[in-house]
Amino acid sequence: MKYKIIDPSRVINEGTAEMVVVKTIDGEMGFMEKHIPTVAPLGFGEARIHTEKGILKFFIDGGYIQTNGEEVIILARKGLAIDEIDINKANEEIEKIEKEIKLTDDVLKTLELKNRITALKTLIKVGEDNGKH
Repeated sequence: MKYKIIDPSRVINEGTAEMVVVKTIDGEMGFMEKHIPTVAPLGFGEARIHTEKGILKFFIDGGYIQTNGEEVIILARKGLAIDEIDINKANEEIEKIEKEIKLTDDVLKTLELKNRITALKTLIKVGEDNGKH
């Protein structure tokens, strides 16, 4: 089946897959050819594209996945190929956000910032699990 991973700024990757596995807000879901048509909200985590040449991995930070049984489209809020993950930059961003949390009294802003830290920590874990240091 065909697949495409896109975010607002670019097509991250596309091709032919035997199976696509993503993390939705309810847990992992796998999609193969002839899967029932589905639209599901994505959480943040690793997306795995199983091809005849091996497994391609990506970090997805929210969005939606859609399939019609013949094609899977990942509409990511933000997506990165493993080789694009910069762990040092992610750690620096966490430090910056932690400082921002200390300066705000806005509860909703604090929750939003803490959620961003969780996403960045997941990004770091995906990178480390795939050999990035």
